[in-house]
Amino acid sequence: MTLSKQITLAQALKLKKRLAGQLSKHQEIVRRFNSRVSTGIQPPIPIEEAKITSFALSQALTELKSAITVANGGLPLAEHLVGLAEAKGLLAWLRSISTNTATQEIPVGNNVIKTETIADIKGKDLEDLVQAQENRIAYFQDEIDTINASTRIVVGFSDAVRKFVL
Repeated sequence: MTLSKQITLAQALKLKKRLAGQLSKHQEIVRRFNSRVSTGIQPPIPIEEAKITSFALSQALTELKSAITVANGGLPLAEHLVGLAEAKGLLAWLRSISTNTATQEIPVGNNVIKTETIADIKGKDLEDLVQAQENRIAYFQDEIDTINASTRIVVGFSDAVRKFVL
């Protein structure tokens, strides 16, 4: 269910900051704990939950930033620019997630301690998420290119720079 609520621009800006903080927190949990020693420190929330929440927060931020831009007199292009930036941010985050898994034997005195590194998000799953973001980036870029190709502007150039542009 989607909740729609009219808020002031000041409230929207505060909400944007709060959502960005939560997004950063959840992304850090996934980045830090996805590949970890199985007997080591456990994530504060399940990795899958942090991943799903990260995508939901990113979508909410995209919508909120677009609404703020439109409220500030932005053009239709602005929504695509915001979407493109958010998709690129998600892509960078996804590419920072380790999916390493391994079993390691560490000699300690006369004993050997066996540790296992596990990953909640596996390589193929991460590749699929990366591909989805690359597809979103391509979509937004195509939309931006279409708008840019059909939008006309008037520009003026001084004599000093006219020779470089005409």
